[in-house]
Order: sequence, then C-alpha cells, then structure tokens
Amino acid sequence: MSKKNLFMLIFLFLIIVILILVKVTEVPMNDKIISYLEKNNYVLKSEKLYFKQISQLNLANYNYSKSKKINSTYEFNNFSLADYQLTKSINEYQDEVENILDLIYDYTNSSLIYTYRISYQNSNNIYKGSYDETNNNFICQKEFSYGMNNTNLETTICEKIKYQVLKFNYEATTFFTNPELVSYMKKQKIE
Repeated sequence: MSKKNLFMLIFLFLIIVILILVKVTEVPMNDKIISYLEKNNYVLKSEKLYFKQISQLNLANYNYSKSKKINSTYEFNNFSLADYQLTKSINEYQDEVENILDLIYDYTNSSLIYTYRISYQNSNNIYKGSYDETNNNFICQKEFSYGMNNTNLETTICEKIKYQVLKFNYEATTFFTNPELVSYMKKQKIE
C-alpha cells in the first residue's frame, strides 16, 4: 500500500470518527426547545406540556375574587411538545361579566385560531375564528348565543378579540429567537 493511499485511508477514518462524535454529542432539538422554555420560566405541568403563569393571580385566587365579585384577571401560557403549539388563556372578570379568550398558535403550519366566550348571569356568547398573518385575514364568527342578542356589540367584541389576537400572534412569532427551532417545528407537521 502506498503512502498516498495510507494517508487517504487515515484521513477518511478521521472524518468518520469526527462525524460519529458530532452525531453522538449533538443535542436533540426537543431538548433545545425544553431548555429554551425553562430559561423563559416555563415549568413541566404534565408529559410534554409546559406551563407559565402570566398574571399575578393563580386560578384559585381568580375564582375566589370572581365569587366575591372583585374585578380580576387570570392569564397563562402553555407550550405542548406533542404538537408544537403555544396556547394562551386570558380569563377576565369585570363588573359581573366574564370573558375567556383561548388562543392557539401552531408552529407546524404557522396558524392561529381562537375561541372567545363572554358570559353575563345566565347568558353566553361564543366566538371562534382565526388569523392568517400572510394575508392579514382575521375571521370572527359568532358560534353560539344564549340570552344575548345585541348585534350592535358584535363589532366591538370582534375588535377587542382582534387586538388580543394580533398581540398574541406577535408574541408567538417572536417567542423563539432561534430560527433553527422554528424551522424544526415546521418540519414536524402531524399528518
């Protein structure tokens, strides 16, 4: 065997060893996502679900304040590693009216959907919709109504929802500062 062939063989062997070492020491993407969530004060709530309370009140204190008819807010975020979705829930109680807004941003397809419920005494309205950032298309549709038939308020309610939806869309699209993580989640579309 010539010296040239020996050097080539040693060179190829070193490249293979280096590639194996890189692969073995590479941190899986989900671990990078978990590390990022933990650095941003998310805690593991259940398997593959991370939680962060945003408001000062927790759920128990919010429910207590509501029972005493004290204006209050309870807000939290969840991030699911099972489906790569960031969710936000905003519960507001003010002047005997409760509003619950649930927002979901899906990183696999960059979609945002929401459900909004407004309750006053024995009446309820539920709105559902979506926001498509690419086309700047906001959809707000009343899905259910019981005891509230004031159509004059629908525009006001949809504008309030739109404000929160745009705010959450910005939060979700800027949350992960590492584009590699976002790119990885986009490739994880659940069929």
